[in-house]
Amino acid sequence: MDYLLKRNISCTRSTKLIIIFLSSFLFLIFIWHWMGSGFISRPDNDDLPISRSDSIYELDSIKDLSFLKWKSECLFFTCFEINSCRYGKENEEMIRVYVYPFSETLASMPHLQTYPSLLDHSDEYIQILETIRSSRYYEPLPEEACVFVPPFDTLNGRLINNRLTSYLLNNLKLWNNGSNHLIFSMLPWQKSHPNTTVPVYNYGKVLLMGGAFTVSNYRPGYDISIPVFNPLTIKYDYHQYHNIKSRQLLLVILVQSGADPHTVNHIRISLHQELIKGGVVMLGSCDLCSHCINERCDFHANKKLPYPDILQDSKYCMIVSDGTGRGTPDLMDVLMMGCVPVIIRNYELVLPFSEVIDWQRFAVFVWLEQLFQLMPILGSSRNGLILKQKQVLHVYSRYFRSIPAITMTTLDILNDRVFPINAQSYEDWNGHDDNQIWNVKHSHIKLPSTKKEEGFTAVILAYDRIDKLFQTVQSVAQAPSLAKFVIVWNHAYKSPPPLSDWPFVNKPIKIIRTKNNKLSNRFYPYSDITTAGILSLDDDINMMSSDEIEFGFQTWLEYPDRLVGYPGRVHRYNHKSANWVYDSEWTNNVSIVLTGAAFYHKYYHYHYTYLMPKAIRTWVDVHFNCEDIMFNFMISNITGLPPLKVTPRKRFKCKNCNTEGLVGDSAHYIKRTECINLFAKQFGDTFPLKSIKYRLDPVLYKVESKREKAFPKVGEL
Repeated sequence: MDYLLKRNISCTRSTKLIIIFLSSFLFLIFIWHWMGSGFISRPDNDDLPISRSDSIYELDSIKDLSFLKWKSECLFFTCFEINSCRYGKENEEMIRVYVYPFSETLASMPHLQTYPSLLDHSDEYIQILETIRSSRYYEPLPEEACVFVPPFDTLNGRLINNRLTSYLLNNLKLWNNGSNHLIFSMLPWQKSHPNTTVPVYNYGKVLLMGGAFTVSNYRPGYDISIPVFNPLTIKYDYHQYHNIKSRQLLLVILVQSGADPHTVNHIRISLHQELIKGGVVMLGSCDLCSHCINERCDFHANKKLPYPDILQDSKYCMIVSDGTGRGTPDLMDVLMMGCVPVIIRNYELVLPFSEVIDWQRFAVFVWLEQLFQLMPILGSSRNGLILKQKQVLHVYSRYFRSIPAITMTTLDILNDRVFPINAQSYEDWNGHDDNQIWNVKHSHIKLPSTKKEEGFTAVILAYDRIDKLFQTVQSVAQAPSLAKFVIVWNHAYKSPPPLSDWPFVNKPIKIIRTKNNKLSNRFYPYSDITTAGILSLDDDINMMSSDEIEFGFQTWLEYPDRLVGYPGRVHRYNHKSANWVYDSEWTNNVSIVLTGAAFYHKYYHYHYTYLMPKAIRTWVDVHFNCEDIMFNFMISNITGLPPLKVTPRKRFKCKNCNTEGLVGDSAHYIKRTECINLFAKQFGDTFPLKSIKYRLDPVLYKVESKREKAFPKVGEL
């Protein structure tokens, strides 16, 4: 009995040992498989640029796999080293992009030169690299660059070995965990997970320029969503697809292979009557020719139709995606043919360049649950159909029609992030008429009032007239409500006077030296401007009394959204020449107040710098004129109101000053007449300048009274 008991105990122990051994063996196999395969299955052997056994042999020698970690929490200001960017060519602020030389990069990895497939580049990736090298952003010296582009083709994720690509990138001399490196990836990285835009072996802090993003794998403000380019579209001339009125079909529905059959069936039921009538066509891949490019099959009529030509016969086009973000090739076909896209919101796709392109201006968005109401929705948008189609063709031709256009748009977006002061505005990106780049009438804004005790900041634009500048500082310092001075020293090659030379005043003086002599520098939102109210002055406005300045400030406190100033001008229309004319205000009509002496809210510095089209600011800086006229255009366009002139003074020249300078030149008025007409064209049908026929003077001005006047010194007529 004891023998049997001992034997049973021995058998039990043996069984346990066998189970433990088998479990350990299976666990080791699992660990080996996990280390070898990256925990996610690799592409099929036919898709690999090198044999699977060779790639495992090379990569198994890599001991440190920490570089494969993905920085999904990356934001632009946490992972992008913005401080490494410096001034570009010709003293312009722009990113500098370095492209790794392919041959030199491989030469630094001699054990990888035995793989000839690494030398293969798609035509599209070659175009991307060539576009960068020929662009204004290109920098041939790596030490001078702040953005880097690897030489390896990563456009098609199905045709690359992810572990090998990770290894190659990690061995780039400037890789630094992918910081400031761009990777272009138009197609998903694996077949088993088609919605995976990011690589299987993720690349640290890289900025991914991806063509199949959804909200689940997109890092807003960091990655950039790009379109998937179809090289077959090159043979089509998108300019001929503009006559939307002659199109017979109302809607073409493109069903992608792999689309959810329940969604497809829901659409068929929702649009059953329209499909029978023939105004709506539902297209998908043909059963006998699932890979045919130039034709699609009509689900309802059971016939083949030419593709993408059929799209030019429809006013609207809707894509039924497989939900992975791979629908952008069809979306690009839709835009190329001038068809207004209908986009289903449920897919949560990140549309190409949606960071800057307003898709609401030319697309119709619906939920799947709204498809029963799709016809009324499309009917309500028909009034703006022509404008939508114009915007479709504009967006396609400007941003999507070629690899160079896609590449340059990507770099422009990145440059706007790094240098927001030079960033293009909303209208720069979305305006469809190059002759009217800012033709949107802004709604009236209500700027908050400020307390008198806060005072104002005197912002003086200075260059090299030291004596007049010092006189102006002494004069303005007498105003009781002055809080501080901000001197914008606009001389790029000469230093401002040392502090010991400046006149002694009882207000702080902050001197800001600009890098370039540009008129727009006076309207930059400097952090040193801490008050809401700004008194903008030229450095030679040294004749104003403290009463004039104080009365102007108190008037502005009552109208904080208006431009309140002293020297006024007027515009008038010449019917003979059919042009606007710039003139002085001796007729007592005022529509322009010069910013050489004017109060306004500091918000307008922000609006001028960041919201006004860059093309206008650039024109002003290049021609070195008319920044004050543009400032009046801008404020009147925002408020819909004219400026306000205060005090009776009309002449703003000191008695002992000579007539040198811009205003003393008669040709100056001719040039500024040209400015008004140029700016008028930018606003199209909306001409913002408004005239006013009165000025604001202190109470009891020119009235004989025994009472003490609050502002006795308001200047001479």
